[in-house]
Amino acid sequence: LNPNNLTKIITIVATEKEAANKQFGNNGHLLLARLNYLCLLGSLLLFFKIFV
Repeated sequence: LNPNNLTKIITIVATEKEAANKQFGNNGHLLLARLNYLCLLGSLLLFFKIFV
């Protein structure tokens, strides 16, 4: 896993987290937002495990 890919993952996750916060009111502790975030993170890690 090279640092470039890691930076990409972090950027995507941060962006998605922002989107989730906006979508569910600016409350990052909202369960739904957290679940979305965790699902996304899991998908990304799985994707990079398989394809990198």
